[in-house]
Amino acid sequence: MLGLLSGACAVIYTRHSRPPPPAELESASSAASELAALKELFGVRDAAPGPPLPPPRPPDDMPPFSYRAASLQFNASSLAYCDPPLLHPGLTFGGLTVTASLHSSALTDIHLLVGYYASGDVQLAFRGSKSAANFALDLQAQLAALQLTRKQVEVAGCSDCKVHSGFQEGVASVLPQVKAALAEAVSLAPESSSRTLLVAGHSLGGALSSLAAFTLASSSSLSAFSRVAVTTFGTPRVGNLAFASAYNEVLPDTIRVVNGGDTVPHTPLEALGYYHEGVEVWFPRPGASKSYATCSTEAESDERCSGSLVGSATLFTPWTELNALTNLDAEDHNYRWTFAPGSKVSDCPA
Repeated sequence: MLGLLSGACAVIYTRHSRPPPPAELESASSAASELAALKELFGVRDAAPGPPLPPPRPPDDMPPFSYRAASLQFNASSLAYCDPPLLHPGLTFGGLTVTASLHSSALTDIHLLVGYYASGDVQLAFRGSKSAANFALDLQAQLAALQLTRKQVEVAGCSDCKVHSGFQEGVASVLPQVKAALAEAVSLAPESSSRTLLVAGHSLGGALSSLAAFTLASSSSLSAFSRVAVTTFGTPRVGNLAFASAYNEVLPDTIRVVNGGDTVPHTPLEALGYYHEGVEVWFPRPGASKSYATCSTEAESDERCSGSLVGSATLFTPWTELNALTNLDAEDHNYRWTFAPGSKVSDCPA
């Protein structure tokens, strides 16, 4: 996700709920001017205040976090980084039997796998950024209207949804293949009366996973599954607050795992209109402990999860924002995951 990080170096960041410290009031005017210029550059024209933030989800309404289940999804996300012919239909790894290894044209270069487990559950996992085409998608950070049919908009309640234009382009380039591959996996998997679709991905793969799952769910393309569970690792923000709210209604079983000071989950910036979907599970001591915190909103994350690492100011100049992001640890994006100590998530494990 180097594209997202390089973009972050040139933009201004806004936190939601805290008043600016007195020492920063003098720079607020210039920072606001720079913010307006950056919003113009990235196509964010609606500078008016957005809708109120949603309240935190009560604990009994949040999806339960299972370390064992997350480890399974981490393995699938890592396996998606393997290239053919190493990744091929019939490959068995970590209990997963791969039924399809798909990729788009070179224009977007999206790679993914589909397979099934002995339980009958089906796995969909997208690869993260690995090529120049992927990084080009990362840089397309303008918010664009979510491309849904009228029926999908009604199902999802998402008339005002906007998403990262690059991520949307990536999903659109493989969606027909994904639908066919999922149908094939269901036909090959053991019979199950309560089949779950497991969707996973790391980095760019996490963003694609969330957006693909939402698009499929809102089109009633997942009738073969009694449940859809999305688990992402180090994923960037995907869309605006309207998208995040609609997403959480359609796919409530979504967990975003954040590793220590990973920088990528803090991009694209909230100042550009982005907001996270799902429940954050934050491991504050990557590689050293399995202890974690859970947060259901960005505001909660500011207090108790990874957002607490970024800073407490409401307005940043580009330089202080860059400093805030560099106080994080980009190495936590690929290394020191407790699910695979000593290894890099983007190294093919097969």
